[in-house]
This record gives sequence, C-alpha cells and structure tokens, in this order.
Amino acid sequence: MLRRVTLVILAMASLLLARTPAQAFGKELEEKISKQGLNSAAVFLRVYHNASAEKILGLLFNVGLNDDQRVRVLLRAGLNREQITAVGSGAQANGLKGAVKAFTELKLDPEDVLKAMCIVLVNEYDVRTAINFVIQREGLSEDMLNEALNLPYSGWELGSAPQGDVCGKLDKLEGVDILHLWGNPRQRGYAYGKLMAKQIMSFVNRHMLTEAMDGAVGDIPWDAICDAQYMRFDFDPAHMEELKGMLVAMNEALSEPERTVAKYKRLLRLSDLLCLNTAGDWAGVYGSALCTRAGDANLAGRNLDVRYDDNNEIFKRPLWLVIEPEKKAEKGLGAYATLTWPGFICGYIAFSQNGAFAMLQDGDGENLDKVHCQPRALMLRRALQKCQGAARFPDELAAQLERINVTRGAIIVAGGKKSRPPYVVAEVDGNHEDSKGVEFRTLSPEAGKSTLTAATLFEVRYKEEREKWYAERKEKDKNFEMPGYITDARERLKKLNDASRNKEISDVESLFAALKKAEFTGQNRVTTVNSFVVDADKGLVYVKFGQTRTVGAHGVETKKFELEKVFAR
Repeated sequence: MLRRVTLVILAMASLLLARTPAQAFGKELEEKISKQGLNSAAVFLRVYHNASAEKILGLLFNVGLNDDQRVRVLLRAGLNREQITAVGSGAQANGLKGAVKAFTELKLDPEDVLKAMCIVLVNEYDVRTAINFVIQREGLSEDMLNEALNLPYSGWELGSAPQGDVCGKLDKLEGVDILHLWGNPRQRGYAYGKLMAKQIMSFVNRHMLTEAMDGAVGDIPWDAICDAQYMRFDFDPAHMEELKGMLVAMNEALSEPERTVAKYKRLLRLSDLLCLNTAGDWAGVYGSALCTRAGDANLAGRNLDVRYDDNNEIFKRPLWLVIEPEKKAEKGLGAYATLTWPGFICGYIAFSQNGAFAMLQDGDGENLDKVHCQPRALMLRRALQKCQGAARFPDELAAQLERINVTRGAIIVAGGKKSRPPYVVAEVDGNHEDSKGVEFRTLSPEAGKSTLTAATLFEVRYKEEREKWYAERKEKDKNFEMPGYITDARERLKKLNDASRNKEISDVESLFAALKKAEFTGQNRVTTVNSFVVDADKGLVYVKFGQTRTVGAHGVETKKFELEKVFAR
C-alpha cells in the first residue's frame, strides 16, 4: 500500500523551482533573521497561513520534498494511507486540480498540511532560501513579506479588555503569594495580568529567556519556538482567552520599556505567554523523581527538578494559583489549584477542589511529530477541572489519555481522596497504535506492592526494546556508554526503591528523606526547586521551597498547606 501511495504521489510532483543563492535583504528583514532568529518554517507558515487547498497542495508538490517526505507530511497532517492514495489518484487523473478536488471531498483542513509541511521544511530550507522562494513564487516585495511576518495567526488577535470589576485577588498564604481568579476566561486572564504584570515580565526576562532555557533547547531560536505553538498545539479556547486577557491587561499596566522582552528588544507577545505554558513540552525541563506509597498514610511525593537561572528567579516566585470557572458558562468544570510561577495558567503538580491531584514529569517515550498535540500541563488542568469525583479520577484520566497526541513522553501520577487504587502511574506517549498510547502501573498493597517510583524512565513502555538496543550497541562497540540521563534516572530510582524496600518510608518526613536522596543540586544546570508530599485523604500538601541552586528544596523547613484553605477566598 505504501509503495502504491508513494508512486501515485510521485506522479503528481512538478519541476522544482531553482533555489536562489543567499543574499542580503533590507534592514527590517535582516533584523528578523539575525536578532530574532527567523527561520524557514516561519516564512512558509506566515505566507501561506489560511491559504486555499490549491495554494498549499501546490506548495507541497513544488517545494522540493521527495515522495517519502510528502507522504510523511500528509500522514503527520492526519491523513490515512487510503486518503493519501485518493489524493494521489486525483492528481494522476487531473493534476493539481484533481488532487485538490479529492482533498476537498475528504473534508480535510489544508492548514494541517501546511503545519505538517513546515515541520519538515525547517530542516530542508535555510531562511534566506525560503525567503527567496516565496518572493519569487508569490511575486512578493520585501515590504509585503515583512507585513505577513508581523501579522498574528488567525485566532490569536487579542481583542479588548473585559468590562466590570477586576475578577481576582492577590494575597499571601503561609508566606507564599496566592492568586484567586474567577469570572469568565477573559476576565480571569485580565485580572491575572493586572495584578501580576511586573512579576510575569520579571519571570520571562530573568528566567525563561536566559541561559537556563537556552541550554534546554540548544540553538533553536525563541521565535521558532513561538511559531511552533501554532504548528504543533491545540489550545483550549478558554486557555487562549485567559492568556489574551492577561496580555491585554499587561499592555495597559506597563509602559513599553517595562513590557519589552530584553533578549530580543521587542514587546511581549501572546506567543511568549503560550511558550511559557508549554515549556515542559518543548524544553523538557520539569523532570522529577516520584515516589508514592500506599498504606496507613497513602502518601505521594515528588521532587520538582528545573533548570535554574543565575538570577535565582525560579526560587523567588512561587505562586499558588486558584482558578474558579464561571458556573453557568463553564458548566461541568470545577475549581483548580496549582503551585506554579507568574505567567503560568497551569502547573506540574495540581489539584481539583474535590480532592483529586496529578503530578507531571517528562518520560523517555517516543516523541511523535504530529500536529494537534495537547500541552501536557494544560491537558491535566482540564482533566482535573472535569473531575467528577476524586475516588474515580485515575479512571477518568485514563480515558482522556488514550486519545491525545503529545510532543514529549509524559509520566503522570494521579490519585485522589479515597481513590482505589490510591495512585496510578501513567506512561504516555500518544502512540495510539500501541496500547492506545498509554500504559498504567498501579499500587497493589494486597499483593505486597505498596510503592511506585518513577524518574524520567518508562518502566513498562519500550523497556525491553530499550534494553535490547543498549545490549546490541555495547556488543558492537565496547566503548559505548549508556546516555547520562538514563544512568542518572536509574541511580535515582535505585535510591528510592532501596528506601522503600528497607521500609524507611512511614510518614511525611521519612518520604521527604527518601526524596532528598534523589535530589538535584545543580548538576547539568538542574536543581530541585521544590519538593512535595501530598496526603490526599487528609487534603494536605507539604512543600519544601528551594532558595538557591546550592540550598535546594531539601535544605529548608517544610510548609504545610490545607487544600480547603487554598481554595477558599
């Protein structure tokens, strides 16, 4: 079948446009290239955004991709092989018009093809070649191209400020900032931006856009990550409204110098706030060690390990965020709380008002190059808000995880008040052809299994294949060394498992002591920023807050939070 598909599509390809040598452009375009890191994907994406199927399919078959690459683009865009064959057959019968007719009859979105194509083109075209290509193909001037590059994507327009009072309150709880938001999504976001504008900009400039995050993504330019928000993710409309409202308020509250992204000398954009909230997906910086224990206490603990910045910003800005949805307009959604940072509308440990919780960390599963991916922390926020009962939350979450796409493997611990089993560990990669994209490990005290541990590595998915591959590599190359993150994760897991096996874990402090053995203290620019223990049955959250990379979370006293007080305003 695949052979037939590629042959049919190959018949459709026309002569390739000769690529023009690199040249210098005008000042505005050169600044986008040299200072903002403009790349080829952004050029194609902006020029052909919301174009017709004829335009986008015409680009697909004239941009220089080979037949295998074109098939992968269409598969990534969501077409199955039968649909790809139908499009190719239409092309064979009547050229581009036939392909467009077949594509249109399938009721598919050409924008998905554009997004999937750009994921490939970023590696095939340098930015100057891409600029020359679109200028020549579409007859554009530099001014016209610059205008296209400055336009927001459809659906990303900010809109206006909401009417009425500010629907938020900033306070302190146990010495930590706590922000309560209520009303509709735009009102909530607007209140967030009004009450924390300076803190958000400080976190963006002094943590997110520093050497800390540069190390997480290598040489990928920030604006390329911003464009990837449109190419890769589906954002919940309510979440988009919150972030739009946040930026509208910040634009009102701060002067232009105050809301300037220092690294790129441009004003803060919606895409910057989106990047903030998907940082765990594109950078993979929120890894951790998890340890859950069933027994008299039913405790769950985790270290939150994050790349540190030299400003200690990541330590200075802990924030309890509590979101109360509008009851009539957002029927079926409950209140949500997370301990996070300014600018985030989600977090990597979070709670529902009825007692369910979830903890998220990175996993080493296959990363699928697809469009329509779900940002993991935002997906967990929506799952917690939809939670009908804490005791059933692991089952509710399981059903949702089986039908999502993710850009990076995820390990999720989920549980809730009086849930049975008390906790589950989900290993998620979105590969739906394999066990629906998720595997679960559960506590089974009656069978003598009272502890679950996790530290970046999948313990079920791919374990046998991974071990076999390592063994084969070692046999071929005696000098082969296992990747550092694998050996590191295994060492941390061993420490946690030894503590459990030796029955060292019996209460909150002994669980913290076990987690301390697995903490980071600056290695590879990662440190344990916070450490948590959750007692879901009692509605208690214990937190150790780090101070600096050398005085991490386990070097300070424990604060206790009652979830009932967290949610109360």
